[in-house]
Amino acid sequence: KDKPLPGFTKRKSEEMIGKLWEGIYKNYLFGIKTEEGTSISPYGSTIPLLLFNRDKTEILVLIITKDFQPIILKQLI
Repeated sequence: KDKPLPGFTKRKSEEMIGKLWEGIYKNYLFGIKTEEGTSISPYGSTIPLLLFNRDKTEILVLIITKDFQPIILKQLI
């Protein structure tokens, strides 16, 4: 909790984590949004996997639905 994410300041880490939680709450817990605009229950889906871009410009959030459909959400840093 006291350590920042590798390569980021503590303040930037806290900001990123806050935005990630907000996005996951909105786009995962309230239903996974598909490209077609429908919403799928997160029940049976994987937990979100966070993938950090090497140049530290974005974070990809990968979710696999219970029907094995990959959903990728992008969070700009």
